Amino acid sequence: MELFKIVSGFVAGGGFAWLISWKIARKIQKVDFADRAVNFMAGQNDRLMKRVDKLEADVAKLMNFKCEKTDCPNRVPPKI
Repeated sequence: MELFKIVSGFVAGGGFAWLISWKIARKIQKVDFADRAVNFMAGQNDRLMKRVDKLEADVAKLMNFKCEKTDCPNRVPPKI
């Protein structure tokens, strides 16, 4: 009988509705966090790819020199 009083008080007091809404709120927060994490990582990846493209272009320019070392006495710039 005591258990029935506890359960009926919990349900009548809105505890059951609170429990359901709490579970739903936690799931929504997890999804929101996952979306933010994915967006952050995508932004980081975009920035990294831009830097890689720039570095590859710089390396391609350096490949036109006869000597790739900057302090090399035989370094001759390419003819344009």
